[in-house]
Amino acid sequence: AGLKPEHYRTILDSAPDVGWFEVHAENYMGEGGPPHAYLTAIRERYPVSLHGVGLSIGGAGPLDKVHLSRLRALADRYEPGLFSEHLAWSSHDSVYLNDLLPLPYTDATLSRVCDHIDEVHDAMARPMLLENPSTYVAYAETTMSEIEFLRAVVRRTGCGLLLDVNNVFVQAINHGFDPFDYLDAFPRRTRPGDPSRRTCGGRGCRRRAASDRRSWTRSRRPGVDAVCRGAQENGAGPDADRMGQRRSGLGGSVCRSQAGRCRDRGLPDVSARARGCQPTPVMGTAMDNEAAFARALLDAEAAVPAGIEGREGGGAERRFAVYRNNVHASLVDVLAGRFPVSAKLVGDAFFRAMARIYVAKTPPDSAVLLRYGGGFADFVAGFPPAAPVPYLADVARLEWAWHGAYHAADAEPLPQEALAALVPRAERLALTLHPSLRLVRSNYPLVTIWERAARDGGDEPVRLPPGARMPWCFVPL
Repeated sequence: AGLKPEHYRTILDSAPDVGWFEVHAENYMGEGGPPHAYLTAIRERYPVSLHGVGLSIGGAGPLDKVHLSRLRALADRYEPGLFSEHLAWSSHDSVYLNDLLPLPYTDATLSRVCDHIDEVHDAMARPMLLENPSTYVAYAETTMSEIEFLRAVVRRTGCGLLLDVNNVFVQAINHGFDPFDYLDAFPRRTRPGDPSRRTCGGRGCRRRAASDRRSWTRSRRPGVDAVCRGAQENGAGPDADRMGQRRSGLGGSVCRSQAGRCRDRGLPDVSARARGCQPTPVMGTAMDNEAAFARALLDAEAAVPAGIEGREGGGAERRFAVYRNNVHASLVDVLAGRFPVSAKLVGDAFFRAMARIYVAKTPPDSAVLLRYGGGFADFVAGFPPAAPVPYLADVARLEWAWHGAYHAADAEPLPQEALAALVPRAERLALTLHPSLRLVRSNYPLVTIWERAARDGGDEPVRLPPGARMPWCFVPL
């Protein structure tokens, strides 16, 4: 089960019969506060897996070493049974695009992904699982199927694989292949003695696959979230047969030949090249192609980058628009959740229109979206349509201070008795504020405005996350 903040108290109070919880790594990359306090308490009772979405394993540039160090610190602290990342890219030139973006399956991409996985293994000192993706478009330059690509990655790096059946279903619809061909061809091998009922590879797995096939045929969607755990190719290495559960992807790839177009259905030993398909010439370097993709995502008026195709090699405009919308809408949602009272003061439609302009001007520079929005209050202060609400920017500053307080490092405050004992030596003391304290200066009765707006007006009062801490606020008279 995925661990969500709204379930913290229920989990601790009722101790549900759950085998383990999946934790999204970037949600716990704040310094401290209630998220870490709750996760620590839950980790004492349950195993966890660590699932990252921000490493950009397939990116053309180098891995973010700061992000890698945060992942390592998180893994050392909570000791997850599994650690996983996505076969995708999400960052370019210090800009984080909040989506899992597709890759061309080529020899060059394979070498880059394998180098990055080796680097992750060295930095994390533990094996990682690679999750197969869910994509809306394909690259004309692709020369191998996703199954072939995954097989080669596992063989070269010894990583495990994470299979998300829902992603297979999405890919099958988007790219026109049989999802059961993909599942049948997926490289897997059971771990000896693994008691998990989700383990694949033997007759029990095939019986379950047959049951899932019937369920899928009836509903046109997968009957389970995942069916495989513990996969690797022969010769992949001793740690490669670790595998878990969550998102997944593509089994078909498109290539061109003089006779027309052919499609690899994802069968394990049939390569596009072996059947005579010649790839379209690469449109540019990997960095150039990635830059074009990123620019088109951030600019709603930009054309779809060259070499991007839709289903059966068709146009990709509508499908590319899904990525473009995902990036903008998800970041607007981040800001709406971070500044809920500001949104109530001006109404949801106005706030989202304003936030969309901010996202286009100031995309995030980190996969840790806990850090996104620090410049939003200054943007609001200079946003002419918001001028009729002169205190709006200060309310946003207060909400950003509250957000910082919520994720601030933990520290024991100095007890009053200890402070009293130090009074005789006060002239030699240097005191520091608790990390969760913030000072916000305003010419308006900010706390009153915040409290009234949070509780009145609109359909629902603003609900604070569990364990929320309010910062101090200076209100000059």
